[in-house]
Amino acid sequence: MQRLCSRPLCSREAEVALSFDYARGHVRLEALGDSDPHVLDLCALHAERFDPPRGWTLEDARGPEAAFVLAAVETDTALAG
Repeated sequence: MQRLCSRPLCSREAEVALSFDYARGHVRLEALGDSDPHVLDLCALHAERFDPPRGWTLEDARGPEAAFVLAAVETDTALAG
């Protein structure tokens, strides 16, 4: 079953998991794993555009291949628009 981005009105396929650690003020982006109701699923474009809340730290654990995925998504978006 295909998982879609959690952002409203986005129909792109989810590729990234976004989790929050409220006690530490920490946000983590990582490769999409098993479905978890406590984790947001994001497409590559929304994951790249994500900014953590002010004063929080962001850990990007997606790995170096994430930059190539984003470049492909932005190219597809530009061609479609």
